[in-house]
Amino acid sequence: MPAGVAVSGRAWKWIGLAGVAGVAATGVVLARNERRRRAFTPDEIRDRLHARYAEAEAAAVGPQAGDAGAPRVGGEASTSMAGALPDPERIARYETDAWVGYYRREWGKVLRGALGMVREGFGTSPLQTARGAWWVLRANQAWAPYPDNDPDAARSFMARFYLIAAAAQGWSIDPQEAARLEVAWWAAHRELQRETPGRDDGPLVAALADLYAYVYSRPAATMLVAARHRAAAMRLSDAWVEDGCRVDDPRLADEEEQLVLSYRALRVAVAGR
Repeated sequence: MPAGVAVSGRAWKWIGLAGVAGVAATGVVLARNERRRRAFTPDEIRDRLHARYAEAEAAAVGPQAGDAGAPRVGGEASTSMAGALPDPERIARYETDAWVGYYRREWGKVLRGALGMVREGFGTSPLQTARGAWWVLRANQAWAPYPDNDPDAARSFMARFYLIAAAAQGWSIDPQEAARLEVAWWAAHRELQRETPGRDDGPLVAALADLYAYVYSRPAATMLVAARHRAAAMRLSDAWVEDGCRVDDPRLADEEEQLVLSYRALRVAVAGR
């Protein structure tokens, strides 16, 4: 079962930090889970994500008349937490810059974006900020090539980041489980972007909601709005990439706005309102 989340007054878990990288799962049990995952075909993985999305959509409707077994919205986190979170506009701006740098292969821009996100999002010390942003950068560089990237290296680098973030905030989440979930949604996005761009984004939304639900100890159904806005930002980014990654493209502003909406929705969901 997923571990709970211990949240300090200024804690803010910025999820999917680098926009493209994941974290590694290690140990005997997690290695066995990885072998099981690799046993699934791409179609089976897609079908499972579609099923998760359908379940979350059904749960989001809420209890029907006479349905005493419907899932309860809410969890263990403090209902006052949302007011302590940093400004979604700042986080979205740093993330948009990092995405632009990533796709244009401007690694200095990625590093600057990562420094801002780690500092603002996790309240890290200067040393922790520098170390965390460095591992985010290295993960991006390992993940970037297509199709011959290095997912294992990317997961390893991001695992080191999550250890720093967890230490900074005293989280009780399992970094390896968070890593597994992050890898799942980045795989869903890469498939949607590179292999099946005409498909609906249900599997991506479901994978994002699963990650948010685990990290924030909330039902996945309550995370769907945030997940949908984040997926919408990715689709705008994908179109921007397809058209040449121009820095004056007005879609970048739309992408940033979708990220702002995603973080606002996440605040509401975490607060349980």
